[in-house]
Amino acid sequence: QKITSQWKTFSKRGNKENTTVEQALSHRAGLMHTPIGFLARYSYTAALGRGPKAAAQCGEEMIEGYHPDWEVGSSATYHPVSFSWIATGIVRHASRKSINEELH
Repeated sequence: QKITSQWKTFSKRGNKENTTVEQALSHRAGLMHTPIGFLARYSYTAALGRGPKAAAQCGEEMIEGYHPDWEVGSSATYHPVSFSWIATGIVRHASRKSINEELH
């Protein structure tokens, strides 16, 4: 299933419109690196101060604006930080609940 079937803004930037949930959860989405420049780090740190929902939303927005590092599905490489934003974004957009709400 394509991520964009639930998370409409996932492919806001970059060539991500055909990325599947399976590709994302098996670290083949090409989104290994995080956009942790000064502004992204500042925005995320500020969002953390506003709580977990704000931090999750900030992470999702960074993923939406991120261009894949390689062609989606062509390589599997661990996505150490972006994976949590991708996984929680998929859950939130599919269920309309936070991952915390969904798991409890």
